[in-house]
Amino acid sequence: MDFFVRWFLMLLSFSMLVMADDALFTQDEKDWIAAHPEVRVGVEMDWEPYDYVDEEGKHRGISQDYLDEIERISGLKFTLHPQKQWSTLLKQMKAGEIDLLPALYYSEERSEFMDFTNPYLKLSEYLFTQNDAPRIRAADEMYGKRIGVVKGFEVLSWLKRTHPKVKIVEQNSLFESIQALSLGEIDGFVGDLPSTRYIQEKYFITNVKANAIIFDRDPVNVYMGIRKDYEALRGIINKSLSRISRKQREAIFERYVRSEGNTMGLRGAFGYGRPPFMYEKGSGVGIEVSLINAAFKKQGLMVDEVRQMPSSRAQKVLIEHDEIDFSAGVVEDESDGLYYSDPFVSYDNVAISRRVDQLKITQINDLRNYRVAGWMNATHMLGDTFKAQMMDVSGSGDYKEYMDQAIQHQDFFEGKADVILVDRHVFAWYVRQVQGMDDLNASYVIHPLFESPSILRVSFRNDRLRDEFNRGLQSIKEDGSYERIIEQHLKLNIQKPLNLVKLLAGLLSKDIYENDIEGIKNLLEYFKDARVIRGVEVISKGASNSLLLMEHKGNGFEAVESFSWKDAQEAMLE
Repeated sequence: MDFFVRWFLMLLSFSMLVMADDALFTQDEKDWIAAHPEVRVGVEMDWEPYDYVDEEGKHRGISQDYLDEIERISGLKFTLHPQKQWSTLLKQMKAGEIDLLPALYYSEERSEFMDFTNPYLKLSEYLFTQNDAPRIRAADEMYGKRIGVVKGFEVLSWLKRTHPKVKIVEQNSLFESIQALSLGEIDGFVGDLPSTRYIQEKYFITNVKANAIIFDRDPVNVYMGIRKDYEALRGIINKSLSRISRKQREAIFERYVRSEGNTMGLRGAFGYGRPPFMYEKGSGVGIEVSLINAAFKKQGLMVDEVRQMPSSRAQKVLIEHDEIDFSAGVVEDESDGLYYSDPFVSYDNVAISRRVDQLKITQINDLRNYRVAGWMNATHMLGDTFKAQMMDVSGSGDYKEYMDQAIQHQDFFEGKADVILVDRHVFAWYVRQVQGMDDLNASYVIHPLFESPSILRVSFRNDRLRDEFNRGLQSIKEDGSYERIIEQHLKLNIQKPLNLVKLLAGLLSKDIYENDIEGIKNLLEYFKDARVIRGVEVISKGASNSLLLMEHKGNGFEAVESFSWKDAQEAMLE
């Protein structure tokens, strides 16, 4: 009796599991699965960590883990057919010799002989060079250079179409590209960061670096490719992919890209246009960057890349981009499944009006009588009372939210708004820089309408990295670094160097246009006593595409290969 009950329960639970999965597919899809006991998958040998064969001859990688999940969910059975060259796999797909490619980019050329599933990864591509190569800052600096690209990769046709002056050297594999660069046979190659770093560590290739993200090319999606006449298979795989939770996707990515021993630096998303917390787009400078660098440094980690984007975008970027490790300066959202840090920075938000206008503002409801300029998402950050009072006037012209706080302040200074909603420190920075004033109370009235500050945090997809950051954040708060960094930024007055830069740019414009390097050097002699300018970088887009770096040393400027300080942010804070 005990034997019968035990087996009965096992069969019952198995039946329930099958019924749960069966409910996902239509009868036609179930029939297709039953009629196709084998789905042939073409796999690469060496696209680590996505699609590769290990030393024991077993197919591994992110794509294989997804295939395993799809098998579990759908009941499909995959047989693997490895090839050393990607171009061979494409030929096999075109000839109908394989049914599926587990990891590839979309291209119109490929869409002629295969269909694509929904994307399951998103990656950015980089130009890799040898370590001693100068930083590439414009696409035309690649022109005339020997750039390696793997045969059959979608970026190959994109480069030929978009940048025909690049000397493309086709390679059989990513490993061959890295090896050729390491030996000096090519000047650079195009690849994604995780796979390149993976191969570097595996084969101890240490003289190759990620020089720059590929210019004018958005991050690319990774799909599975399906033979054209297998439309049902495409639907089955899309439904299976939809059943793989974000937590499972994160675990798969972590297994390969953030595994123990992988020492690649971190990549973070930051906002812009709210100095001194974050300066203009592309600056990579601000209180938030400095604090995060300091916190991670305490834990032996480093930030390799700062990506600046609108704050509203930074709030969602972790959900869409697997290769971004964290997003700074965001509001906690308990529904998105991300992991949030301890309080990171706080904004002392107030309403400010011009003293000469003598506005009567004692409560939030009074704002409805005036033209109010807020920052993007202020409605969601200033509390329920503000949201209830202002939502019905939002978009009417009386209340406006700005993505760029520089424009928000400009409109207020020009009288296009009666009241500005802003953090005290941000407003003080703009008044000093734009109006040259230090005493705010002489011209403006601060209305402290909001009971508590806005608390911003750092979001992570990984709770372990979140915990590491929290420990570092606590450490810099305890040793005084946190307050010291904020004070340094608040004391900065960059208007003088900004004015000098504008003057210098105007004076140098003729020499830059004519690519007159000696003229540039001679003119800089007149600025040798301007010690607020630590370095000058000139990018000329003339025939020779020359780049000049001049660093202030001792009694004047000297030409250098790279600036001696670690980064612009540290140089600014010194």
